[in-house]
Amino acid sequence: MICALGLDLGEKRIGVAGCDRLGLTASGLMTIHRRAFAQDMEQLKTVIRDREINQLIIGL
Repeated sequence: MICALGLDLGEKRIGVAGCDRLGLTASGLMTIHRRAFAQDMEQLKTVIRDREINQLIIGL
């Protein structure tokens, strides 16, 4: 089962998208307004834990 999270990293924001359990469709989940690195990572860790993510896809 695929549990992927896509991250679109920007200087001011991080776009977060997730896919369905079959890995067929993706949809936007949230936008993280960047602050300090530790705060950004805490928000991402929460999403990763809650959605049981096993793959990260990072766009630059």
